[in-house]
Amino acid sequence: MLRSLVGSEMCIRDRYQRRVRGQHRVNMEPVEESVYCLIPPKIEPQPRAPLYRSNYPGTVAANKRPAATMGPLKVQPPNPTTYLKAYTREDNKLPEPSKFQYTDNVGRKPTVPRRDEKPVHGLVTSKNFITCNAVENILAVPKKTDARQVSYMNKKGYGKVPAYLEKVKAEIQDEYSYIASMQDAYEADGGEDGMTRTRVMSAEERGEMLDGLKTNWDKINKAYQTLSFTLDTPAKKQRKEEFEAQLEQIERDIEKLSKGNIFVEEDQYM
Repeated sequence: MLRSLVGSEMCIRDRYQRRVRGQHRVNMEPVEESVYCLIPPKIEPQPRAPLYRSNYPGTVAANKRPAATMGPLKVQPPNPTTYLKAYTREDNKLPEPSKFQYTDNVGRKPTVPRRDEKPVHGLVTSKNFITCNAVENILAVPKKTDARQVSYMNKKGYGKVPAYLEKVKAEIQDEYSYIASMQDAYEADGGEDGMTRTRVMSAEERGEMLDGLKTNWDKINKAYQTLSFTLDTPAKKQRKEEFEAQLEQIERDIEKLSKGNIFVEEDQYM
């Protein structure tokens, strides 16, 4: 890049020198070599253009002042007493007030009684309200009711145990069977003289185990969510099945630990 710049500068310089030499050659071609050429020629000054003069004279008319401003010479000053006052314009006046008259007299309410008008007192009705109410109730037509008889024995599920009670009974039976199996295992291992003992798990241990199971479930679920939707390889299918089996096992363990009493085995000499 530097070489190209240097080369371009040299080309520009050579062109300029050739152009200058050519101009000197053209100027000196008609003149032969002489001593008069050593004297510089006399430069004639360029003549100046004549001064501009306007076609209109610069004199001021007799009826105008030299320093007058725009507008007429004499203006009538405004009178401070003749300012615009309210309701003096003809087009801004309101009509004269007049009494309001109703155009129709249909459906109008009666006027309010005056303070000197006295109401009528002593009006008593001869109607017996007790007798009238009794007659109205006797002559009233009874309301129509639904003639269909509701039979609760024909309802669906009549005489059957509700599903939620069956579920509760099944859970209680599972607990009893689990306790019975633990007792059988304890007796099979030697009873009081054996090496194993059973105890009820404390609430602190059960809480720690539940927290650990929930943490493991979150980790496996997060890994399960990162799987791709397309199971195009056997490895992806196997990995998905493994995650689902682990999640189901952890959920079952959490459900068991959430119950009331949990019995665990422990060694006698520990």
